[in-house]
Amino acid sequence: EREDGFVVVGRLVPEKGVRRVIEILGDVRKEKPVHLHIVGRRERTAHAREVEELCRRNRDWIHLEGEIYGPEKAEFLARHKYGISGCRNEAFGIAVAEMVKAGSIVWVPDGGGQKEIVAHPGLVYSGRGHASALILAALGEPAAETALRYHLEARADLFSSARFVEGIRGIVRGFLSEEN
Repeated sequence: EREDGFVVVGRLVPEKGVRRVIEILGDVRKEKPVHLHIVGRRERTAHAREVEELCRRNRDWIHLEGEIYGPEKAEFLARHKYGISGCRNEAFGIAVAEMVKAGSIVWVPDGGGQKEIVAHPGLVYSGRGHASALILAALGEPAAETALRYHLEARADLFSSARFVEGIRGIVRGFLSEEN
């Protein structure tokens, strides 16, 4: 029941790589009719204005959503099949973890901690051409897409609030047992 669309989450700043994502999905669109939603804060910079102009010129497939938070954001992410990050060296990538938790198949650059979130060579790209090739391979093969979805579903539990709470409780229990 999900849209055949991609979501990228991040501020409109150069390091988030939103322009890179637009280029990658522009290449994918030559073969598959996907669309893109950009979720994040609009900055008042020349770079942000350039991205906004790209969105205006491609309004038939790029949608600049702005900021979305909380349950509304989780529901929005869950309505889309795919996610993508353009940030090359994200320390962790909470947006990637949120998309994985929402059930999206997410592609990430080969750098930073986000590749450890997806933990699959079919989801980690080294550049524009590699990214579009990986995406097209998955979108063109239902079995491959299903395998990636199952892989990420198993990874999603690693980022659940219940797991986080249990980890903190374990640390506290360990600390308290050392005190005695």
